Amino acid sequence: MTIAIFDRRTVLRDALKLVFSSFKNINVVSENDNIYSTLTCVQKEHPDVILIDPALFGNQLIHFIHVIMKFNPSTKFVLLPASDDEQYYPADDNNSNVVVLNAKDGMDKVVRIVNRC
Repeated sequence: MTIAIFDRRTVLRDALKLVFSSFKNINVVSENDNIYSTLTCVQKEHPDVILIDPALFGNQLIHFIHVIMKFNPSTKFVLLPASDDEQYYPADDNNSNVVVLNAKDGMDKVVRIVNRC
């Protein structure tokens, strides 16, 4: 399984890379904090799972997800908000490819969700 991490929080990106490096079946193919290089990266690497900081994309998040799903419909998205107050993805969207976690969810839950993808 391949993963891309797009998050503005360097500490979280580094922690996720460290945790996922201990799994033989998971390969982090890309990570960055720049939305402009994200689409190019996704088109090149075709990750199975994309971990996203919703604040990095703001009101462009839904558009980004739909664009990725057009050329790679099997991609799964895990949204990692910094705060439970952030509402970047509609709760009533029935898209089974998108999982929205709570800010207080721990690393173990992130790993469980990714492994289920």
